[in-house]
Amino acid sequence: MLDHNEATDYTDIEAVRAEVREARRVFAEHHWPVIDVTGARSRRRRRRSISSCCAAMAATAERIILASASLARAGLLRSAGVDFTGEPAAIDESRLKRAARRRGESATSCAIALATEKACVVSRRYPEALVIGADQILAIGTEWFDKPADLAEAYAQRGRCAGGPTGLRPPRGCPRRGSLVARDAGA
Repeated sequence: MLDHNEATDYTDIEAVRAEVREARRVFAEHHWPVIDVTGARSRRRRRRSISSCCAAMAATAERIILASASLARAGLLRSAGVDFTGEPAAIDESRLKRAARRRGESATSCAIALATEKACVVSRRYPEALVIGADQILAIGTEWFDKPADLAEAYAQRGRCAGGPTGLRPPRGCPRRGSLVARDAGA
């Protein structure tokens, strides 16, 4: 959020700490392994590289599947040297987004639900694999943006984003045998 001084959930350190505490509680409750992408638990407290995180994920499974048709996400894994296959989940994202809005959830919570659902759907097809699910929702305040259907809609969205703080919430989930083993809220 360059050139913006407005406070959001992603600039409020206490909100971020609360989200991290909640994630740790949920992971401990389910006995899910955690791949620390921040380096916060190391003595040097240096951020881990994408390739280091991917190597940690690769060590947990023989086969890695990206539950996405996204060329950008596939490119990130390829550039990190990860051997994987892409397998889109084909879920009803609109239904999940409408339900999240009715429950008053944040864009981040909804993106987590989408990523988790995609990964779990694919994980049920390939129970032996580690499946990476990812999604993101562009949000300005309480307004959520979907992928534009055409160029005119893209320009209209760009106009609504101009001059205001935006937040792209890209959480990821990794289930194995249909159960979530890792989650990153992308904060």
